[in-house]
Amino acid sequence: MGHTPIISIETHHRSYLQTATKIMEKHLGKPQAKQFMFLVSLICLPHVKGFPCRESNPGRVGRFPTLYSGVHRSETNHFVYVCMPLSVDGRNWRNVISQRIEFYPGSLCGKACPALDFSGKGLDVISRPEEFGVSSRLVVGESYYDLQCKPGHKYNSSVHDVSGKQVLFCDPKTGSYIDFTNNNKTQAFVEGCSMVSGSGCPDLSVPNSVITYSNCDNGYKSGCRVTMSCATGYIPMNVKYHETGTQTLICSSGSEWEEENGQDKPAILQCVAACRMDNTTIDANVLISRNTTRKFLVLGVTYILEGDSVFIKCRGDSIIWEQNIELTQQEHLFVCGGGPLGFIRNEDHMSTVQLGEGCVPTCSSLPTSNLGNLNLVVNIPTIVQYLGKSLVANGLEYTFSCKENYMYPSGSSPSLTGLEKFRCDGINGEFINSVTNQVYHAPTACTRSTYLDECIKLISDESRVIQTIYQCHDAGDNFYRAGCSITSKCLPNFMPESNTYYIPSGEQKIICGDGGAGWRDQFGNIISEGFKCVPGCKPYENSHEYIRIHEKTFYINGLKIECKEIDVIKNQTSSHNHPYFCEDNSSNNSTDKGCTNACKQIVTLPAGVEIFKVLNIIRLVDQHTFQNPEPKQLEEGYPYIAGNSEYVLRCQNGFTYESTSSHSSLGRQTLRCNPTTNQYDDIDTNITNARIESCVESQGCQVMTLPPNVLETVQSSGCTRTAGFFSNGCTITYQCTPGFFPSDRYTLYFGSQTAQCSSSNKTWLDRDGNPFTSITTCSYGCANLNLTELVTLQYESTEIFYETFSDLEADDFECYSRSMYTTLIEVIQQVRRNSYICPKQTHTNQTHISGNQELLCKDACPVLLSSGLPEGVQFSKNPIVFNPYNQAAFLGINKTVVLQCQTGYEYLTGSVYSSARKQEFLCDSSLKYFDIQANTFNSVIQPCTQVSGAQAPAASNVNRTKDINCEESNGIYRVGCKLTVKCIEGAYPSNPLYFQLAEQNLELIMDPVVGVVWVDSITRTKVDYLSCSLGCLPLSIINLNITTTTSIARYGSVTARCQLKSEDLSIGLLPNGTARYFCELQGGGTHVNTTSPCTNVCEIPNYDKTLTVRVVMPMAVPFSQYMVLTSPMSALCPPGKQWPSLGQAQRGLVCSENNEVRDSLTNTIVRYITDTCA
Repeated sequence: MGHTPIISIETHHRSYLQTATKIMEKHLGKPQAKQFMFLVSLICLPHVKGFPCRESNPGRVGRFPTLYSGVHRSETNHFVYVCMPLSVDGRNWRNVISQRIEFYPGSLCGKACPALDFSGKGLDVISRPEEFGVSSRLVVGESYYDLQCKPGHKYNSSVHDVSGKQVLFCDPKTGSYIDFTNNNKTQAFVEGCSMVSGSGCPDLSVPNSVITYSNCDNGYKSGCRVTMSCATGYIPMNVKYHETGTQTLICSSGSEWEEENGQDKPAILQCVAACRMDNTTIDANVLISRNTTRKFLVLGVTYILEGDSVFIKCRGDSIIWEQNIELTQQEHLFVCGGGPLGFIRNEDHMSTVQLGEGCVPTCSSLPTSNLGNLNLVVNIPTIVQYLGKSLVANGLEYTFSCKENYMYPSGSSPSLTGLEKFRCDGINGEFINSVTNQVYHAPTACTRSTYLDECIKLISDESRVIQTIYQCHDAGDNFYRAGCSITSKCLPNFMPESNTYYIPSGEQKIICGDGGAGWRDQFGNIISEGFKCVPGCKPYENSHEYIRIHEKTFYINGLKIECKEIDVIKNQTSSHNHPYFCEDNSSNNSTDKGCTNACKQIVTLPAGVEIFKVLNIIRLVDQHTFQNPEPKQLEEGYPYIAGNSEYVLRCQNGFTYESTSSHSSLGRQTLRCNPTTNQYDDIDTNITNARIESCVESQGCQVMTLPPNVLETVQSSGCTRTAGFFSNGCTITYQCTPGFFPSDRYTLYFGSQTAQCSSSNKTWLDRDGNPFTSITTCSYGCANLNLTELVTLQYESTEIFYETFSDLEADDFECYSRSMYTTLIEVIQQVRRNSYICPKQTHTNQTHISGNQELLCKDACPVLLSSGLPEGVQFSKNPIVFNPYNQAAFLGINKTVVLQCQTGYEYLTGSVYSSARKQEFLCDSSLKYFDIQANTFNSVIQPCTQVSGAQAPAASNVNRTKDINCEESNGIYRVGCKLTVKCIEGAYPSNPLYFQLAEQNLELIMDPVVGVVWVDSITRTKVDYLSCSLGCLPLSIINLNITTTTSIARYGSVTARCQLKSEDLSIGLLPNGTARYFCELQGGGTHVNTTSPCTNVCEIPNYDKTLTVRVVMPMAVPFSQYMVLTSPMSALCPPGKQWPSLGQAQRGLVCSENNEVRDSLTNTIVRYITDTCA
């Protein structure tokens, strides 16, 4: 049969027998089902419909209220029973509501007890039964209340005071309570508790602990509750508190503390220093080789006590001991300091939270040579040698940049800053780009910068080409500077590969333009490759007489230019008398008619004269037309320049204009083509049809090119400058402009560079009489010199002697001896007036030292400030320094200086120091300060600025939320800040005026009379600030509306009922958000007490929203999540889909008699309807 059918029979509906018969026919077959149901009707039916309750049964239907599972029934509401197989004791009726098995329906009905009231009795309810009822509140028989006094209270009766609680049992026979804690006394009532009076419990002062208080607003009085735990770096001494980590004490008697578990006068929690031993404190780069055996497990975490030792080793071949790489493979001792000290590294007594700090992961060093002559390594980190490998410590960076006149490709990451940094990721043993976080493969290749005043060197075959180079200065990397001019022509027996240069001169003249314009030849053509010559000569092809006519018209700058030329060719002489043409019997007679509005190009120049530049020049090459025998195009015409174009001429190097010449002061001559006369006019002297001015050999020293940011000062009288030359005997001083310093250390020391023109050899001499040809360059910023470099500037060799000094941590350092120290002071004093040298440290009160002191002591850095800090800045951690000769203070390497802003001050908003709230300097092994927050070498102390504002108003038990635009620093709010203040959960306003205030909105303003003040953000007036007390308010102080909501629905013969009683606040009495102040309303805005759960219903299951679910008989709101017993529902697939197992779009479900939704076909329980349609 598979399972025994269960027949559900309603006590007043025989039609259920018919339904049950159909069910049995399905399982047993029709004949067997009829026999079974006949027996059921004989046995069960007499006990169902019309079965008379015995008078002796006090809970019979129709006379007494009955309760099962908290459900109250009246005479018209009957129970549903299920006929079960007979049990051994004869009980076979199961009550569907209470699930109890009875001899017959109603045989276990009993009396209920009135619900108890505890208000104002000083009680805490440990457990209580569920209440029910309509006209009065009841609890079911055999249920009980478990009560005890609130903290700070005690029972008035000594009976209950001994046990500390009261247990009341509802007697189902009498409907009254039995007191189990008072000798099973009947007719018992609730015993109240009274507050215990006392002078107060002793003050708690537990070092290194964290204490939280509850109900202690009036001090350590009755009811005060404290919970203590140890601060970070400490654990409880008593092992009994290791599991929870806390001790909770209650001041119950008002005079002595009691432990929460009931122990009187307990030992107060004591905290001892300890160190945490887990993955949060043990460095991943270490192995623990030896450890103390004294370990403690607190809150599941292992700790060791102060003074206990741990030995570690660095893990793996790529982990080094940073303090001394030679000790990498040895054990290193760490001692637990506990508390704020954490672990103490034995080698240098450094305090650290991380066990094993000093074991540093590394990366293999990067190549810094053979970088294609493109990248310069700006910064190379410290490289150490370990086990035959060159290693760089974790976090250190290489910085690359492009060589001068090169740049990173546009759009690449380093193109924005001009720098590319790669940081060692020691964990993975590889370098990563500090900006893109991509793994290093090679530095980004640099390309030549565009728009430079230079041209690339062109290569020509020296066996075929002869070149004359003029004013070509090497720009490096195979480039010439702008202004370079090169004339190229072919050697004998060779001719130009290109026809462009046959006429008139057979030469190519190219000049390098500025701004990246490149090379251009004498005809304005762009040239990108060297001059090429090929073997042989150019043959003359025409051997008879013919006439050539050249004419062309141009329109240039508004001028009409007409050019015409007639040539008569005969077979008599060699062609043009030109070495590139092969000799024959031809001859050439030509007549040049010239060009209108143009001038012939200047070709021949006097000795010592050169063309400096040509302005607006346009060369004209006319088109040639040949008559007889056939039209052809000639390779070259005569060159002209357009009218109004200009030549600027000047003297070559070593030449100058005569002193009496008008051009001597200008150093040039400008000739302009006159379009009317077709001749050149001198526009400087206003002479028409002018001749080219000659130059004579100069006397004196040539003017040196003045680099950028250099000032030139003439020192001697009688010094003249003519056409690029200073006269003999001139003395010139060169200095860097403010903000720049000389790159030459000799010039740096003396503060300037002196040049004197020698009359004997026309050469510039320095202050020591040595010749030189260039002026020192200047770099932006100031010169960083250490003491050794300063000494070298004055003394070629100086032997340095040292003495030993110790700091307060007993670390030894070697510093210059007193005599050497005095010598250095003298050098520094001599140099200190030199503005080129960076003033790294202001002078102390006892010495005149300024400038750099990096090498005064080995393995130590000079302190950032020996006296006085910027306003608003203070030491967060005092540095451990030492003072050699009481002259200057120094800090050992790997030690730190930590600074922070004083209260009321802040770092610049948005800076790395603002987010970290500190500035921390580490004395690096390079004897430079490393700014940890900025992640760079830096020794500038950041200033703090005063915050204009005020602290938040003092208040207890409140949460403050600041406006999104509110700025706050170190607890100081700026003017304009807005705060929303609310009581914390479990607290209510201390001032009764604020009982109806959900929150307080404050704004910080600048009042012209009282200054900065918090005011109400709406009224803009000063108000009392919201402060809150722990606890809640009784609901009795306000009026309540009690409403009862009942919903009844019927489906067929089934009636479903839902009833809800709610205690609501009077409309408009309390603003939104204040209900949480009241004890009874803290679960929400309405106090709800459901007197009766829904009967004869099923809860509608949740379903995928892709389905369409239809419920035939749902309950009304607010019970719409229920449906009536036996009523059907359906789930419809989305359009075009169907349930695979059914082959149709609709799936049927039904609310079964067990109050469960089941599938109509499979009879399985359905708790969620999932869309499996296909």
